[in-house]
Amino acid sequence: MTPSHFLMHSTLPGQRFKLSGVIKHGSIAVKKGTLENKFIMTDFKNDIIVLFKGPLPSTFREGDMASVGGFLADPKNPTNFIATSVQANHEIQ
Repeated sequence: MTPSHFLMHSTLPGQRFKLSGVIKHGSIAVKKGTLENKFIMTDFKNDIIVLFKGPLPSTFREGDMASVGGFLADPKNPTNFIATSVQANHEIQ
């Protein structure tokens, strides 16, 4: 599901989704001393802020395709997504 499709159809709290898109340049941020990651996934029409706690794949890079599995952080703010899994484009099959 692209970020644009997700924004149109993501109203159920707790429902799991799989998003696919491009990791926006300059968007990857890691909270120092933790495994808390934040990045923006885009389809060049809409952006989704993704929060992920855990190590990112070594092939995960800005400008590349990726897929994330997870759920909506807040139904009132569908631009925030909590990821429970992250796959870089090189790992997607």
